[in-house]
Amino acid sequence: VFNRRSQTPSQWRRIRSDWSLLSGALWLAFAVLRVAFGMQVSRRLCNAPYVLWMLAACSSHLAALLWMETSFLGHEAMRSPFLEALNRNQLAVFLIGNAGTGLVNLGMQTGVQSTGVAIVVTLV
Repeated sequence: VFNRRSQTPSQWRRIRSDWSLLSGALWLAFAVLRVAFGMQVSRRLCNAPYVLWMLAACSSHLAALLWMETSFLGHEAMRSPFLEALNRNQLAVFLIGNAGTGLVNLGMQTGVQSTGVAIVVTLV
């Protein structure tokens, strides 16, 4: 699906629309579980609202990246040096991310932090 060299601009527009629709559907399903059924999000239990929340957040991120790449940068930018570097160095990016998570966990008691602090740490 994401073989850059074989996709035309119209195919990329279709892919970004599909990701946007998927993202919207996941956010809607998450909202239904939270509001209509009153289910709480629990990372420890890995319940349905948590799974939908994570899927919705990740699909939104991918959709936003696709919109930026295809709308503002054009078709030639689909070979952006930044994304190519990430693709070539996936193990290093993964290890740096895990080391950063470990440093956060060692530096603060994550289980007793307020919601606001947790959101700030997650976004940073």
